[in-house]
Amino acid sequence: EARDLAVEAFGLRGVSDPAEPLPSYDDQNWLLAVAGAPKYVLKIAAARAECRGFAGSAETLQQLSLENAAMRALHSAGVRVPVPLRDRYGDDVVRAPAPKAAPAPAGAEGAPAAAN
Repeated sequence: EARDLAVEAFGLRGVSDPAEPLPSYDDQNWLLAVAGAPKYVLKIAAARAECRGFAGSAETLQQLSLENAAMRALHSAGVRVPVPLRDRYGDDVVRAPAPKAAPAPAGAEGAPAAAN
């Protein structure tokens, strides 16, 4: 389902199936291999997660947007960091249902994939 979300939300083509789960604390991270392109990491962040102080949906959205802005600023300054992608509509964070394969806390939200 992570692969399907990446294809639908970001328009990525040639994403291998299945996506490879990566270690994480509260969120779900998936490594996406794309034919002829860099690898991507899809982060599915859960609202009310301990790592974000049990913040609700609105606060989690703000925190994820701040994380993405920080990565973009570091990248612009020449620091080698993952660069967050915006979705097909230019949004910074994609709201997505919790994956069926691995239940997530209520209010789960997906963050943009980041190119490695």
